[in-house]
Amino acid sequence: MPGQIRSVKQDQLRFSASLREQGKTWSDVADAFRRQYGVNARCAFRLAHGWSQREAADRWNVRWPADPKTFKSFSYWELWPGPTGHMPSFDVLTKLAELYECSVADLVVDCPDFRHRDAAHRATQSLLHLPAIVDKDWTDTNGSGHVAVPPGSVAAVVDRVGELDVHQVARAASSWIGDDVPDMNRRSLLLKLSAGLALAAALPPSAWAGLDKTGSRSPTRAIQGT
Repeated sequence: MPGQIRSVKQDQLRFSASLREQGKTWSDVADAFRRQYGVNARCAFRLAHGWSQREAADRWNVRWPADPKTFKSFSYWELWPGPTGHMPSFDVLTKLAELYECSVADLVVDCPDFRHRDAAHRATQSLLHLPAIVDKDWTDTNGSGHVAVPPGSVAAVVDRVGELDVHQVARAASSWIGDDVPDMNRRSLLLKLSAGLALAAALPPSAWAGLDKTGSRSPTRAIQGT
């Protein structure tokens, strides 16, 4: 058994070191530990640093000798919200965040989340699915020039847009692009999206009826009657 425990710890140390070499933050590493080892956030951060509960307590005591803790303290915090655990105070969470070099929110990221009860949050989340929805290859099924929209998809998302303010829409649009795109490309993509939406707002739906998939007919010409 001791050999098996050492093997698991060595694997965890290698896993953490590999992620850190890739430039991952401690929050990223802890998130990976939660998925890989099925532990909660508070335990994941300690394991990500490669510390036992006793080692974590020793580091705490060096920083805050007036507020000493033992390995049992860390055990209680990590067992929470289970019945044998103790809920850490905000002061404890703040010190743990400093110890693990993360945010307080990172330490309770796996706690209950009730944002789904907020209508504004639901609307924003629905809007985030828009790129996947509009990526579907829908076709004109009745020859009228109107694309058939599956129930509960784009129509439902568009309804939600009316519930959002412009800042929420901007935040959602920014999230579609993601953080991996270089700033210049990201700016270009968002400006193109903005121009496209402005054009859509300026033209009635009928202007697009004769526009084929290659864009061979200009919708602006259709409006001008040329």
